Amino acid sequence: PSMPGIITSNTATSNRCPHAGGGAGGDGSPIEDLVEEIVGEIVDESEMNLEQNVLQSEPGIAVVLGHVRIDELNDELDFALEESDEYDTIAGLLIAEFREIPPTGTTLDTETARITVLEATSRQIVRVKIVATHRLNEPTNTP
Repeated sequence: PSMPGIITSNTATSNRCPHAGGGAGGDGSPIEDLVEEIVGEIVDESEMNLEQNVLQSEPGIAVVLGHVRIDELNDELDFALEESDEYDTIAGLLIAEFREIPPTGTTLDTETARITVLEATSRQIVRVKIVATHRLNEPTNTP
């Protein structure tokens, strides 16, 4: 069975499936443009900057959304969280460590931070609190 309208005409000329969301740095797809005309601007998590993803911050402590990239936390907030080829985000680090989505209240102590899951669903880690026990630009206590 075929679908009427934009999808039929789009798939009839291409083997690629239409999708909502832009490609690698390009403008959004025609479908995304149409949806935005109806419901308003669609904001992709990857388009958000770190300030929009950090809910609360003070030196050495931050409450962040789970999809925040670890390299951004390390660069912008001077955390020294371990980076890996297995994961890019703070949620990815937790999932890699526990091999599942840890429930709300779960805490992970690493060499450089204590990470507590503040909110999680069965499908994602929403918010975490990070308390640094060691920071990148922290002075050392040498005599």
